[in-house]
Amino acid sequence: MKQATITAGHYCLPPYKLTNEELEERFGAKAVASVTKMSGIQCRRIASEEITATDLAYTAANRMLESLNIDPATVDGLIFASQTPDHPIPPSSSILHHRLGLGKACFTLDISIGCPAFPYACSVAESLIATEKCSKVLVLMADVVSRYVNANDRSLAALHGDGAAALLLEATDREYGFKGFRFGAESSGWEHIVVPAGGARLACSPDTALEKNVEPGVTRNAQQLAMNGPAVFQFSISEIPNAVDQALHELELTLDDIDLVILHQANRTMLELIYKRLRVPPAKQFYFIEEVGNLAAASSPVTLLEAMRRGKIEPHSTTMVVSFGNGLNWGVSIHKWGDQIESLNSASFEYASG
Repeated sequence: MKQATITAGHYCLPPYKLTNEELEERFGAKAVASVTKMSGIQCRRIASEEITATDLAYTAANRMLESLNIDPATVDGLIFASQTPDHPIPPSSSILHHRLGLGKACFTLDISIGCPAFPYACSVAESLIATEKCSKVLVLMADVVSRYVNANDRSLAALHGDGAAALLLEATDREYGFKGFRFGAESSGWEHIVVPAGGARLACSPDTALEKNVEPGVTRNAQQLAMNGPAVFQFSISEIPNAVDQALHELELTLDDIDLVILHQANRTMLELIYKRLRVPPAKQFYFIEEVGNLAAASSPVTLLEAMRRGKIEPHSTTMVVSFGNGLNWGVSIHKWGDQIESLNSASFEYASG
């Protein structure tokens, strides 16, 4: 069977920066300082109303293809992972397929998943390549979660940012590429991260649009994101270290075989505790949450690509990406890099319309 490897990548962030100083004007310095102490986030990238997740994903993908002179007609697979699509119908992957000018003989698929998107989307692409259904798959992961966050909800407005990442996966017969994936879910906690209204279960209505003061400093309506922060925190620090240990055991690897461990960038304190429980040394840790916030589906791939930009990943090294969040789902992926890391896109990651 063929093996899949990442041969190109790029990410895109919207230009507006929501700083802690601006949040202090809404919630007060003491409240923001409390959230910042836990999250470590100093700034978030926020998309304006006219910018969608597909816009960000298109920009990342188009820049990657153009700068590396990749013919869109050679791409025979497109996967778009997001929980903030342009429309309920049609799938956003169809919109992106059209905008990117991909050929007709191309597999397209939406995956409705947020924070754990990286391992889920890449595993589907790897399966297509391994079974020779596709040879070159574009994996796009993007979210504009800020669209679902009430500006007066201090529990979430200080955490979430927007962004997109594009990866190109291709077949390889060499020893490089994805070495394995492992997945899991604690779905009894699915309500801990939820937008209650807007789907078939509960349609939007004047009632669901009414804002309520849930608790001091937290205002939202049923069409906006709600999160049980303590429950999600406890899930993450208890389940994720066990999931990583199990994945390494099943793949007959140890942390000594891993050169860099990338965790979903949700909360600095949470990440530090997970790293500590796994006994990951500082040299194998990487953080990017301070500058961009929690990017949901784009979080793990953007962090991975930023680590490359900063020279934290060397050719022939091995990385482990651990993504977790809404669902409550998680996924672990391990990838060994070849020489192709040197050709990964280093163009500007700033979004520009047109």
